Amino acid sequence: MTGWRWFKWLGVVVVVAALGLGAAVALAADASPFSSGSESGPTPQDDGERPWLGVFALPSHRVDGVALVWVAKDGPADQAGLERGDVITAVDGEPVTRLRELRSALADRLAGDTVTLTVIKGGATEPDGESSDVKVTLGTRPSHEEIRERFEERSEELGERFEGLWERTEEFRQELRERSQQRFDRFLGAEFSFLDDEGETVTVAIDAGEVKSVSAASLTVILNSGEDKTYTVGDDSHLPDDLAEGDQVVVVSVNGELKAVRRADGLGLFGAMGRFQSFSGLGQLLPSVFGEEAPEP
Repeated sequence: MTGWRWFKWLGVVVVVAALGLGAAVALAADASPFSSGSESGPTPQDDGERPWLGVFALPSHRVDGVALVWVAKDGPADQAGLERGDVITAVDGEPVTRLRELRSALADRLAGDTVTLTVIKGGATEPDGESSDVKVTLGTRPSHEEIRERFEERSEELGERFEGLWERTEEFRQELRERSQQRFDRFLGAEFSFLDDEGETVTVAIDAGEVKSVSAASLTVILNSGEDKTYTVGDDSHLPDDLAEGDQVVVVSVNGELKAVRRADGLGLFGAMGRFQSFSGLGQLLPSVFGEEAPEP
């Protein structure tokens, strides 16, 4: 399943959860007269008669009020100019700091009624912003099926955008591989020496190239510099089990003895060197470098 389809279905799951929880959590669909916590109230209206603000809101943690996290396209709040991130602080002059207070303020309203919301534009991120009064004409609450269809349409739209992002990411990864490959081809090798604890000179050589042939006894690599180099495979040489002709590799030798081979695997020099870091026996691979008591990476 492609990444954008996962994204789409994740959106649908969120929608189903929101619909299942209904007005007890937020005002995504309606303002239920029973959501204020009272034990009695008017008879619930049918879905099509309930007033609808057309938002999904959560308590604001930066300013007293409720923050809009989703605004239904072409819904009452959207038509009044409300946007995600706005914070509602009052309804018809009555402060609201909790979801149930907002639901209670709208509970006895009807579709077609106009309410005045006191709003801080962008208050979810800019709590010091100026507040203003916005008149909103409540709409008729859509059915659950209509809400589901709206979310699915939005999920499909976001999925298409995500698919484009997914493709661009793949293009970027391919470009990264190509650039890394170019760097790998330019690496002509390195060699350095130092004195070990016994005062003996230790020489470490790092070569890069393409495998020409490999057997249980030897390995021949066409180095990036152009010449062939053959290594003797010893008991303490570490090679991939399925190493084959044509593989691009980085080879490490110590004092002329082959110690380890790692593939580049399309990630170039840096990918191959990263594999050396993950090699659990690295501390024993170069004992002269790390010392006998060096911890494994």
